[in-house]
Amino acid sequence: ADHARAVAKDRARHPLTGGMPVNITPCSYWKDEPAEPPTRITDEGPSNILMVQNLRDPATPYTDALRMRAALGRKA
Repeated sequence: ADHARAVAKDRARHPLTGGMPVNITPCSYWKDEPAEPPTRITDEGPSNILMVQNLRDPATPYTDALRMRAALGRKA
């Protein structure tokens, strides 16, 4: 019910995308457990990481990109 309300609100607010950015993705129904443990992001490792992000990516918010950039330190 909460999800349906969120989609309806987004659809009214952004008719061009029709509620798509807040819709359920296929990953919501993924039944398997991860094959590997999550990778811990640190400032160790390659020193040439190229990060690409934009301000209007509904799947990966810009604030999360900034946090990732901070976690990578001088490596990104």
